[in-house]
Amino acid sequence: MSNTRTAAERRFNADYYDRWYDDADTRAYIASKAVRFVLSYVAHMDARVSTVLDLGCGLGHWKHALLQQARNVRYTGVEFSSYLCSKFGWERGDVRTYSPGRTFDLVVCQGVLQYLSDEDCDAAVDNLGVLSKRFLYLEVLTAADAREVCAPEGTDFDVFVRQASWYSCRLARHFVNLGGGLYAKPGMRQHFYELWRTGS
Repeated sequence: MSNTRTAAERRFNADYYDRWYDDADTRAYIASKAVRFVLSYVAHMDARVSTVLDLGCGLGHWKHALLQQARNVRYTGVEFSSYLCSKFGWERGDVRTYSPGRTFDLVVCQGVLQYLSDEDCDAAVDNLGVLSKRFLYLEVLTAADAREVCAPEGTDFDVFVRQASWYSCRLARHFVNLGGGLYAKPGMRQHFYELWRTGS
């Protein structure tokens, strides 16, 4: 594990973010759309989000979008990259093991899980289930995405590419899939109708 961690620390350095995150305006716009979608869907369910945990927060696009759209939400940014923690002041943490002793209304995990081996990713999904009190917003590259959706010039394919079903069966241990990357804890059942669930 220590050798894997050391290799990952070397990987997520300034060169990595210069290569894959150089178009900051586009990525900020995408994050803004995702925040608007999540907040609107949650409001549609007559639910609410007061605390957000952004695991693998990167350059902080979710934080900036939340400041524009939901100033009363308390945001916690956690990042594995020591480079980004030093640059932006994020809390250092690992999606597999982060354990602050509390839960969050919404956990965001965007573009993180594909960098983990099957064993580590399995542990990370379980930890997402522990950390989330109400909702999860998840974005992860799947095999079909790699084949059919993502442009090579803008996508890091040096990752673990898995079938969507691999993620689905593990996420189902903790969450209900509401579509669009938004998941709810089963305890939120009174806030959504059965046919809002994917696969119903």
